[in-house]
Amino acid sequence: MMFAVADNQLQSLEKTTAWFHKNYGSKQCLFATNGQDLLLKLQKETQVVDVVFLDMRMPIMDGCSTTFYLKWHFPNIKIIGFSTITDYEMIRQAFICGVDGFIWKNEVALVLQEAIGQVLSGNYYLDNRFKNTINDDIFIKIIDHRNKFWAVIKEGLYISNEGKHTIITKRERELLILATTAMSYKEIGVVMGVSEKLVQNIARGLFKKFNVADIKDLVLFALKYGFAVQANFMFVEKSCWL
Repeated sequence: MMFAVADNQLQSLEKTTAWFHKNYGSKQCLFATNGQDLLLKLQKETQVVDVVFLDMRMPIMDGCSTTFYLKWHFPNIKIIGFSTITDYEMIRQAFICGVDGFIWKNEVALVLQEAIGQVLSGNYYLDNRFKNTINDDIFIKIIDHRNKFWAVIKEGLYISNEGKHTIITKRERELLILATTAMSYKEIGVVMGVSEKLVQNIARGLFKKFNVADIKDLVLFALKYGFAVQANFMFVEKSCWL
């Protein structure tokens, strides 16, 4: 069993590291300080990672963006998000992005083993400490929304609020997601495994496809229509779903 953890808070990362070393050994987990750092380390890792733990609030590339990217490229990886923020919107966005479980960041050791077991069994896991925020009925609705969203995403379709469909290639979708982070074209190219020039060419193609002037407008477009995982998918009209 191989694990990965991304957390920009050193004290929290050290505690999680100690837990994994104690329960699974020092060679069974890799650690990163943000999403970009994690993706670069995963590219070099020869062993398949089974479960990833992500802090939802990280600089450079946050947990939601990282989750979306991982689920798009490695759909079999199980992802457990964690945060000290316990509001409904944070948890909802995390599951829509693709996490399989969500736990409270404070004292993660109390539920880590249970969360791992649940997601590896194919279940969705929500820390009981969030039950006051999200009851079972609401959680079922969130998971249903998540599944509908990913059913559309996997078909490679862009859904506008007029119900129109525009085909998006895999690389175009990657760029739309990564463009919403603080990464430069060069840094995006490293994550995508392509040259900076190719990233720029893909971006120019998207400018024409969606009639936007520059990368700033493209980021706003991605946020508005759901390619960036920060977008609020609850506001998409039900009639837009296939």
